[in-house]
Amino acid sequence: MEIHKPKPWHGAREFLKEYLIIVVGVLTALAAEAGVEWLHWRHLAEQHDADLRAGAYTIAANALQRMAIDGCVTDELRQTAEALRRPGSAWTGLKPDATGRVADYLPPRLFPLSRAWPYAQWESALADGSLTHLSGGRLETYLRLYRTSRAIGEQQEKVFELMPELTPLAFDQSLTAQDKARYLGILARIDHTETLMISMSRVILTVAANDGLWPPQDVREPPLEASRARLGECVRAPDRTAFLPGGALVQSSVLPKR
Repeated sequence: MEIHKPKPWHGAREFLKEYLIIVVGVLTALAAEAGVEWLHWRHLAEQHDADLRAGAYTIAANALQRMAIDGCVTDELRQTAEALRRPGSAWTGLKPDATGRVADYLPPRLFPLSRAWPYAQWESALADGSLTHLSGGRLETYLRLYRTSRAIGEQQEKVFELMPELTPLAFDQSLTAQDKARYLGILARIDHTETLMISMSRVILTVAANDGLWPPQDVREPPLEASRARLGECVRAPDRTAFLPGGALVQSSVLPKR
């Protein structure tokens, strides 16, 4: 093996030449490494952006469905509350011929089916740090949508927990004044939660309508059609224009104050 000894520099020019070769080589290697890393993060950010957008469409479609069925739910809550406030102990069941699954004992308009609210996409993007590679405006939009989605999902769980307590009202029976007061309290809590969910749905749809995230027809129509088939003509979905500047939002009805 032949070993070449380094040649001594002959003047500052040769020193600078060697120095520049080394510096350029190091900078080239660093630039290449930075470029590869940038491409990696860009690809990851684009993937998460696509996932977050798809989840945002579902969130907006859920909010649209929630507002569409609000009239059905609040009307049923009001009628049930008015029936409980009538004098006497005799109670006419809400669905006295109910059979099969206990979950189906209550009228569909009092306990409509609801879909899960997405949040996993946000957690996934947050976990690997790729969110910092999204534009500030888009990041803020996703943050509002997914945080609201998580909050409204928590409120929906509260309704799921309260509804089984109303199951005895499906059948004819005698109710004491204390029974009626207890059921009215449950209805009031459900109505309050419904009001919160409608308020958060407005926030979601306002963001979606103004930031290019309004759900396409193939995403928004299936849940609306399913709700119409189950609940009937009381299902009324607001239009996108209602959430644009100057749009007239549909106000949700609530139980009369007691």
